[in-house]
Amino acid sequence: MNHVLCIDDDVVAQRLYSILLKNAGYEVVNATSASMAIEKIEQQRYVAAILDYMIPDLNGLDLAGRIRRHADESIRKLPLIVCSASLDRKAVQQFTILGVRHFLVKPIDKELLKQTLIRASGREWDGKAITSLELICCNLGVDSTTALELLQDAAAQLRTQYAQLREATAVKEEAAVKMRCSALRSTLCNLGLRSDDEWMMEVRGLVTAVEAGMGSSPSDLESLLARMEGAFDRLHGDLAKLSEPLPASIPAEAKADVVPSETASQT
Repeated sequence: MNHVLCIDDDVVAQRLYSILLKNAGYEVVNATSASMAIEKIEQQRYVAAILDYMIPDLNGLDLAGRIRRHADESIRKLPLIVCSASLDRKAVQQFTILGVRHFLVKPIDKELLKQTLIRASGREWDGKAITSLELICCNLGVDSTTALELLQDAAAQLRTQYAQLREATAVKEEAAVKMRCSALRSTLCNLGLRSDDEWMMEVRGLVTAVEAGMGSSPSDLESLLARMEGAFDRLHGDLAKLSEPLPASIPAEAKADVVPSETASQT
């Protein structure tokens, strides 16, 4: 049996979760507080946890932080779904930084809840903010479909610019290297990521190192370029995960597990 932990002090919400998810093959375990939730998470494995933003003893954001900092790696990777009647853009951004990808607004829609749970339970959080499409939606002010299209275009452009940078470094054209590095920085800004995102900081640092390392040995420069290529490979891998289709049993019109930022910001 697939167990789902529902963290909500509202008795009606608890009963509703149990009814809605039972027919979908899930067994719901309820927790009415953050401390109870941590206790239950440590007792058994869950395919996902649904948490309300406002819960006793800790808010949902603080609880998500405790889960992500837990000593047990399997608990840290627990897929989380935030379901609340009050969820603004700032809250979405803060949750997304913690690796939360799925958001629902009360009153709960039965089909959307099931579909979101299917997607959430099939993918553990991998610790990379680059995979957090909701945060990018917030930063760019667009829906998830548009955000993904923009990311794919930017990723393709980064590949092209990386190839051009390699050509410029191979012939030691310093002016061309500076121009290519500047172009890479511009495209990175269009990804909609936080400036302190781990992946973004890594790539920016590599671009700066390549630009400043034209006088370095060929092996050192090649090492920097290889690391940059590896970072772009991870970006393409994350985008491929975001583009994965839902199982065939899910209706085509329900293939979005991301609530658009304008919907998520309703209170």
